[in-house]
Amino acid sequence: MLKEGISYIFISYCHQEPDHILAHTFANALEKADHRVFIDTDMQWGADWVKEIPKALESCHYFLVLLSPEAAASEMVAEEIKIAKELSHHRDGHPVILPIRVRLPFSDRLPYHIGSIR
Repeated sequence: MLKEGISYIFISYCHQEPDHILAHTFANALEKADHRVFIDTDMQWGADWVKEIPKALESCHYFLVLLSPEAAASEMVAEEIKIAKELSHHRDGHPVILPIRVRLPFSDRLPYHIGSIR
């Protein structure tokens, strides 16, 4: 169980720059503030991604997703968003989804496979 005031944050991003550096910058800052962070590069070699990602999403309080054009086109990012959204509907709004646009202006529409997830 986490200490009161400590959150568990799942960070979703595309493995390209500047997404990668931003994701790790957020992770480092959040960890320094004593929060727990799940970022896929911390997964052990040989881990079962199909099981580990949903398990981590089920445990998190916040889902931080970096939405760059590349991430918006990523099936993996879209699947993580979908799972987080489904969990949020069934668990009193948790995880809270925190989208951050990276090189993706608000005037640009999100691709249908992400924008249509409600």
